[in-house]
Amino acid sequence: MLEKNHPAERASLSRRFQTIRLDKKLSQTDFAARLGVSQRTVSRIEKGERFPKSDLLEKVCDEFGVSLSWLVRGEHADAGPPGREMSHEELAKVLADALKTAEAETGYAARRRLGVIPLFHIGGDEPTIQYAGDLPAREAAEYIPAPSDVSDPDAFACRFHGDSMVPVFEEGHILLFSPATEVRSGDYACVRLDDTSTFRRIFFPDEDQVRLVALNPQYPELRIPRRDVRRLFRLVWRLSQF
Repeated sequence: MLEKNHPAERASLSRRFQTIRLDKKLSQTDFAARLGVSQRTVSRIEKGERFPKSDLLEKVCDEFGVSLSWLVRGEHADAGPPGREMSHEELAKVLADALKTAEAETGYAARRRLGVIPLFHIGGDEPTIQYAGDLPAREAAEYIPAPSDVSDPDAFACRFHGDSMVPVFEEGHILLFSPATEVRSGDYACVRLDDTSTFRRIFFPDEDQVRLVALNPQYPELRIPRRDVRRLFRLVWRLSQF
């Protein structure tokens, strides 16, 4: 059993990974088999060459009875008994905290290995999306676990505020956009204008105009010159509650 003041508490995630294995007197091969991964994966994690994905972190905690907070941060915050399913909010917070350390050493690539994406806001009184050029800035106040079927490295999520897109999209919905995906007429998209961003259904009546359509009839349809649209990001995924 790992002690509260075990020296691995001050070491990196990779060392804590190794400490669990050695504490259970398992070879890398046997440890990997318990987790359902390859021996090479365990070796690379213990060497600090890669970060485990969120589902592997949870598997380690469930299988060996350690808290996720201790595993990724070295802290003994109570994460509940082994096997308890963590909420999206709990998992996102732990991963985001781990990123604050990983980001300084390995940058954006660490986010992809940890399986998280940045979360911004559209509408309401929240701080708006900050851009670096045409793409959202890669630093964000929050992160969420990335869906397994989203592979675009520039994908980002936004928490929607307001009622312009009810009843399909409501206050608090998490919307995920992929800059690498082509936007077609009729798609839902995050619209990047010079000084603001909005979320609307997009239509292209001709090559010179863009129609921005809200689903709530209280909001008027907008027709703007296509040259005034800096970038469109297609909606590829939605989480109704978070």
